[in-house]
Amino acid sequence: MNVPLFEINAAPWSPWIIYGAGNDSSIRGVAIEIYEAMRKRNIFNYVIQKKGLYGGGLVNGKFTGLVGSMVANQTDVGGPLFMSEERARAVQYSSAIDYCKIGIMSGMVPANKNPFLVFGIFSFQVWILILLSIFLSAGAACFIYSILPSYHQKKTVEAFLRFLWMFEASLLGKEFGINSRFFLRHIWNAPSFKLLQGMWIMSCLVLTYTYQGTIISTYAADKMKPKYENFDDLMADPQVIIGSHENSYPLLCLNKLANTTYDDIYKRVQRNILKPFSDLPTLDAVEEGRTVYVFDFGYCKYLVGEWFRKTGKCGMRVTPVDYCATSVGIVNRKGLPEDVLEKLNDGIMRFFEAALPHRFFMETLLFYDICTSHAPSATKPLTLSDLLGAFTVLVSGLVMALLCLILEIKINHRKLIQTQGDSAVDLEDK
Repeated sequence: MNVPLFEINAAPWSPWIIYGAGNDSSIRGVAIEIYEAMRKRNIFNYVIQKKGLYGGGLVNGKFTGLVGSMVANQTDVGGPLFMSEERARAVQYSSAIDYCKIGIMSGMVPANKNPFLVFGIFSFQVWILILLSIFLSAGAACFIYSILPSYHQKKTVEAFLRFLWMFEASLLGKEFGINSRFFLRHIWNAPSFKLLQGMWIMSCLVLTYTYQGTIISTYAADKMKPKYENFDDLMADPQVIIGSHENSYPLLCLNKLANTTYDDIYKRVQRNILKPFSDLPTLDAVEEGRTVYVFDFGYCKYLVGEWFRKTGKCGMRVTPVDYCATSVGIVNRKGLPEDVLEKLNDGIMRFFEAALPHRFFMETLLFYDICTSHAPSATKPLTLSDLLGAFTVLVSGLVMALLCLILEIKINHRKLIQTQGDSAVDLEDK
């Protein structure tokens, strides 16, 4: 049986084409398994050529890379490639083997940016009950202070304010303090005050342990989300660097954004066109939110998974974008025998019906799945912006207190002038 020998172009693209690491010259992946299945069924034999670029169209109508080698009759089969109208004019596609979207690979930020998040720890009713408890406890202590006999002059209003502050501070973990102060001196050993004090401490313990889970889940362990999830997010931040591989389908897709509302994204991508990665690049800039990569969805997940496997860092996520989503297929040089193409399409269909690529997909995305399986528990320490609501209330209180102090100083100053005037009149009368 006369079996044709095809020159096959293989550019790296996990999980389809996977090059061996370092000096390892082996090639594996889903596409290689397809070619091997074709060889075993005597559809064709093949020789692999390693090419670094998939290639795309130039201004003069010519093609480069994998597509260009087929147009020049240097290779017969290659890919897989994203299906596009431009490429379909130069090569012919076999049966589609996958449907793929482009993906945005970015760092993560807290999902909840509400500056008044601090007030979400408790419900409104609970906040009212806490404040009411402080007032009632301070009122009860002040009542005990005013009823019990004392050798010193009683200052009921001042004592109430001191009790109010004392109970509020104890709710935050501060002790009652020394008992020699005027409002505690003659009631410290009273059974009624001891009972009140014990009840309050017990209430603080119950309150703390009952709502500890709420405080952690709502306040300290805020959920995380990708910093950039769509083109609108990228437009909102003109400082972020956007990169994509040269002669890749995602870049061809992004080129369509020229002279549209997303024209700025197109211009930023043109300033940061990347060579295909031969090894895993440093992704710290992506994790920190300074850079965004736009590749195909599966390849983005592969990079994040490999970064997690090698560094242990899991601070990136991949968001699919429906724009330019298309099929992926093996490409053939135009002019190949029709019977060979029919057998190739039939072999591809049988290959995927048997779920044979499942192992490579699992291997490629395994570490990304491990990384993202812990996404709900991802945490980030609170920043000043998260506490802006509480500080706003505090500053407002300080401003009002300052205004009251100024008003009080003016009133006392007027009283002093009036008193001095009355004293001068009395001296004149004498």
